[in-house]
Amino acid sequence: MANVKTYKMEPETSEKLQKICEELNLTWDGTFQTLANLYMQQKAIGALPERGMEVKEFQSLLNRVSEAFTYALTVNADAEERIRQEFAKKFASQQQDLAAEKTRADLAAKAAKEAELRAKEQEGQAKTLREQMEKLTRDLSHAKEDARLAAKAQADAGTDAERPVKTFKDYEPGFVHVDIKYLPQMPDETARRYLYVGIDRATRWVFVRIYADMETTSAVDFVNRLHEAAPMRIDKLLTDNGACFTDRFQRKSRTPSGKHHFDVRCRALGIEHRLCPPRHPQTNGLVERFNGRIAEITAQTRFHSAAELEQTLMNYVKVYNTIPFKVPAREPVSWGNEEATGERDLGSGD
Repeated sequence: MANVKTYKMEPETSEKLQKICEELNLTWDGTFQTLANLYMQQKAIGALPERGMEVKEFQSLLNRVSEAFTYALTVNADAEERIRQEFAKKFASQQQDLAAEKTRADLAAKAAKEAELRAKEQEGQAKTLREQMEKLTRDLSHAKEDARLAAKAQADAGTDAERPVKTFKDYEPGFVHVDIKYLPQMPDETARRYLYVGIDRATRWVFVRIYADMETTSAVDFVNRLHEAAPMRIDKLLTDNGACFTDRFQRKSRTPSGKHHFDVRCRALGIEHRLCPPRHPQTNGLVERFNGRIAEITAQTRFHSAAELEQTLMNYVKVYNTIPFKVPAREPVSWGNEEATGERDLGSGD
């Protein structure tokens, strides 16, 4: 068992020593150990006076080692402090650099966002300009088309007026010829549509509608709209023998029953429904010639959509209806807000 030495110290002495330790920033154990070493040194000198010099030299060596160690600690502490300061300085510099980079990044992001907004704005302006240019192009195209249709309608009207006289009987307005024409299928369509045409024998007033089929329901709807739109009272209506107009060829007697929905609707409107003789399409030659002009328009014009085709046909009809035609009546004939007199080729008789 190791020998343990104990020392007794007066409280007053202990307090003074504690105060010295605090002032010199020393630990209690280290200070006490130093005092113990000094005590042992003095004790050794007292016990061995002849070797006191050696003890003092050894103690001096120990002091120098202690001082060197203390100096090393101090230098090391200073080095650590310098390192801490340098690290703090570099850290602060890096923080500043990071802050500067963040500021530059924020400015760059802001500039990029502003550039994006300007690009979008310019893109929107460019789109608006393109749309305006496209509209102007369409308007110009439509104006040219309207002019072409007007010229064609005028020419068609002149052709009819100059046709050699082989006329219908002198009819008052109100005898309407009706026919159906196939229309070419447009790029945006999945099937062909049908143009229903009604033209007054006397005034050449034309009414058209486009339908998806040649069913009786469409034919009945057409005659209803024709009756509402006509500027004159319709008394007679001439059609071919199509199934949407009559049941003539569905009966063994080859005579219409008068119960077909189209016949029923015509009677309800006060219209006499007449049929062309079988195998005599020339009887309805008036509307056939008009359909021929429609065929020329569809063949000579490149359409991109069903709406474009329909608009062109409606424009042609609108122009066609504004041209005053000569009629075989000997008294003025009024249709709409126009009047026309004189003679006009009306095709084959019925």
